[in-house]
Amino acid sequence: KDGNNMYAQLHNGGFVNTWDNVLGGKVSLDFTPIEDLTFSAVVAPEFKFFKQKSFLKRVEYTNWDDPATSVGVTDWGRSTRMDETRIDFNNITTQFIGNYSKDFGKHSFNTMAGYESYYFFREIVNANSDNLVLDSYPYLDLANTNYLFATGSAYENAYESFFGRIIYNYNRKYLLQANVRVDGSSRFHEDYRWGTFPSFSAGWVISEESFMKDFDPVSFLKLRGSYGVLGNERIGNYPYQATINFATAVFYRGANIVADQTAAQWAYAIPDISWETTEILNIGFDANFLRDRLEMSFDVYNKNTRDMLLALEIPDFMGYDNPEQNTGEMYTKGWEFAVSWRDQIGDFRYSVSANLSDFRSIMGDLGGIQFLGDKVKMEGSEFDEWYGYRASGIFQNQDEVSGSAVMFSGVAPGDIRLIDISGPDGEPDERISADYDRVLLGGSLPRYLYGANINLGYRRSEERRVGKECRSRWS
Repeated sequence: KDGNNMYAQLHNGGFVNTWDNVLGGKVSLDFTPIEDLTFSAVVAPEFKFFKQKSFLKRVEYTNWDDPATSVGVTDWGRSTRMDETRIDFNNITTQFIGNYSKDFGKHSFNTMAGYESYYFFREIVNANSDNLVLDSYPYLDLANTNYLFATGSAYENAYESFFGRIIYNYNRKYLLQANVRVDGSSRFHEDYRWGTFPSFSAGWVISEESFMKDFDPVSFLKLRGSYGVLGNERIGNYPYQATINFATAVFYRGANIVADQTAAQWAYAIPDISWETTEILNIGFDANFLRDRLEMSFDVYNKNTRDMLLALEIPDFMGYDNPEQNTGEMYTKGWEFAVSWRDQIGDFRYSVSANLSDFRSIMGDLGGIQFLGDKVKMEGSEFDEWYGYRASGIFQNQDEVSGSAVMFSGVAPGDIRLIDISGPDGEPDERISADYDRVLLGGSLPRYLYGANINLGYRRSEERRVGKECRSRWS
């Protein structure tokens, strides 16, 4: 009856109840003052209320032959304790958009301009108490004040965006599009808050040309290309400010030991931190054959990321956590291919599709190194590449151990034999150390992503789908 008794936990160990309520809505208004011109306004608030109450009881056990005498408690139920958490979220999105579309013969235009704002707020409060006297009263007004703890926090963030788009096509054959966004984020100082992100694309529907009209095997053929800049600001809140963190520490006050509140700056602030940007160049085609039964698409792309938001290592003697900062570049090249076939035989419908893609990201000059456990970001490495020791087998006997570089004195036959790569002078130094003998071991991200789907249908019955997606890393 002792130990981790799951039956006792389920039937006598108390409860953990969770409530998660969401209230949201959307109000929109469209106004058309003249033909082809529409103004839209949207307000979409959302409120979330989360509550969790955990009341875990002390559970005693007895001897099998004397159920009236308690001889101990279960491992997980050694005391009666209670924990309550309340979290409130709210956010509101506001949009104002104007859209104008017009056709002039074979020419078609569409323009759009708009504004968007977003505000988010989160507040959390938690209280818990241990060693409660009563195990039938799940409320904190009878908390044990000697074991009563309370925490709370709140944060907010917001952004604003101005954006526009122009689309033009001639006779559904030549396609052009230009976009621009100007985004501001509260995560950055007001002097570095705004970023401008343009994009352009062009397409040529070759199958609409006169010289393709009589070429029946090709149902549709489109060549396309695009260039754009994306921004990223998804880091913690207030990285540009020297925020103060509070905690409780134990001090000596004379001969007495007392607990008191402390306050300190934990993170090093970077005042001019700003947007990370990624430039993307993409070229591809879409092709349909045999009356659209066979479809193919292919894309090849090149991404250059600059001013990456990374928490690089800083010297420990500075006394701060590693700060997020704009540093370094990353270069990504990749391609994507998809093919599908669909047809119908009498009342039976079917389709088969498959896709395959590959990409590789190489880090440029980062101005430092970011260690992530067994992974690393450094110049020349892949994104989050494995970083560790190389091995050359297993020690077979004590003579091999004595004649080899080891990490510590306890190495014995049967342990892995690590390779002595380097030392303080750039040469092997007859010892294994984390500073000089770890090397890049290969990327942690899958190289090839592939998948397949099969859809079947008969008459008006719903389609059944059987699919599989796999990820592999091939060098």
